[in-house]
Amino acid sequence: MPAMIGGTLRKVVAFLLFVGFCTIASEVAAHAPEPRQDQAEPRDIEALRLAAEQGDAEAQADLGVMYRDGKGIPQDAVEATRWFRLAADQGNRGAQVNLGVMYLRGEGTSQDVVQAAMWHYLAAERGFPPAEANVPGIEAQMTAEQIAEAQRLARDWTPTTPE
Repeated sequence: MPAMIGGTLRKVVAFLLFVGFCTIASEVAAHAPEPRQDQAEPRDIEALRLAAEQGDAEAQADLGVMYRDGKGIPQDAVEATRWFRLAADQGNRGAQVNLGVMYLRGEGTSQDVVQAAMWHYLAAERGFPPAEANVPGIEAQMTAEQIAEAQRLARDWTPTTPE
């Protein structure tokens, strides 16, 4: 049984790694995997969910994208934000950008430009091009005090480990 789950999980991860990036609006070009043309198989979603529930940051980020885009599961911005947060807290750069966009747009969470910038700063500090590209657009919407607060939050942030 574990070998079957591992094989299915590898297929899911391979598929999700194959998926490209697309642009999200709100005066920021945030990138996320492009949706697949067909729907994901229920067994693949369950394998992905199992991995996400076990703390796999990549699976959490991918599940967040699926909830955000409504691909294979009902669209749910609150669930997308929850999964992005779990992955972002572990240092997943793509999830950090996606979570930042959710804060910027107020989707699945309250709108918070300081949190949006903080998550982008974290990913940009580690050389993630989509985050680097988004920072100027986010900062253009902020006061100097908000920028300073977001920078302080990013400096004070420490990644978590899955339970």
